[in-house]
Amino acid sequence: MNLIKSKRRVADHGEVFTPHWLVENMLDLVKGETGRIDSRFLESACGSGNFLVPVLRRKLAAVEMRYGVTAFEKRHKEYKSKRKLVQEKLIKFATRIPAFMYLTDFRENTL
Repeated sequence: MNLIKSKRRVADHGEVFTPHWLVENMLDLVKGETGRIDSRFLESACGSGNFLVPVLRRKLAAVEMRYGVTAFEKRHKEYKSKRKLVQEKLIKFATRIPAFMYLTDFRENTL
């Protein structure tokens, strides 16, 4: 198991990046705390957030499980799905228009 990305970075900065799978295993050891909404975590050497991001995800999942999804989040999800649908329809429409219709007057005159 290699936790060191670069020996030079370790020597210069003392950086050792913990892989995602190891972070998840470590957080499973304190699962009760990561699932508590009011618990706090201190990550004094947060680096790229390998621990903080999964802790936040677990806490947000606990909030959703306890309180459900808010009306704002529901609207946001609906908006994203409708936006994607419109994009797909526009792409489908654009592919059906012949290429010559995209030509400007200048280009038509030069052809």
